[in-house]
Amino acid sequence: MNEDETRPGLLIPSTLLRFIDRSLESERRATEAEIRRCENAIEAYARSEDLRHAASDAKIQKANEVLDYRLEEMNNFRAQINEERAEYLRREMYEREHSGLSDRVKTLEIVRGEQAGKATAYVSVVGCLLIVAQIVLHFWK
Repeated sequence: MNEDETRPGLLIPSTLLRFIDRSLESERRATEAEIRRCENAIEAYARSEDLRHAASDAKIQKANEVLDYRLEEMNNFRAQINEERAEYLRREMYEREHSGLSDRVKTLEIVRGEQAGKATAYVSVVGCLLIVAQIVLHFWK
C-alpha cells in the first residue's frame, strides 16, 4: 500500500459522496423548512400577542373611561349633598328657634284661655242679667 491508499479520504467512492451530499442536502432542506415553520409560528404568536395587547389596552381604556365617569358622578353627588347641607338648619339654631316659638305658643295659649274665660264670664253675666230681667218683667206686669 502506498501512502495515498492509507489516507481514508481518498478511497471513498463517488456514489457514497453523492449519497452523503444528498443526505446533507435533504437535512439542510428539512432544517430550513423547520426554521421557516418556527419563524412562521413566532410571527403568528407575535401577531396574536399584539392583538391581545391591543385588546387589553382597549379594555383598560374603557375601564378608565368608566372610572372617570363614576368619579365625575360621585363628585356631582358630593356637590349636591354639600348644596343640600347648606340648606339645613343647625341643631343649635333649630333648638333655639323652637324654644322661642314654644314659649310664644305657651303665652298665646294662656292669653287665649284668659280671653275665653273672660268671654264665658261676660256671657254668663249677660245671661244672668237676661234671666233676672225676664223674672222682673214677668212679675212687674
